[in-house]
Amino acid sequence: MRGGGDTLWLARRGWRVTAVDISATAVDTRFPAPQEVHAELGLPASGWTVERADAPAREVTGPDGQTATVTDHVLLLRRTPR
Repeated sequence: MRGGGDTLWLARRGWRVTAVDISATAVDTRFPAPQEVHAELGLPASGWTVERADAPAREVTGPDGQTATVTDHVLLLRRTPR
């Protein structure tokens, strides 16, 4: 399993999860798109609604004035009431 294994494990079991990985390995890794993560979770469609699944880009400025474009991968799921 790729990075984020604990996050996926918890989400599959119904936990509310927020995850951030800032390791050098994570920075050099291609992150799956939010839609790929959703599919990988294997959640039943009847029990979950995708509120947001996108990858907005934004410009940031580092402490030394360097600028870069950062892409935030966002996946927001809401459990459907029974």
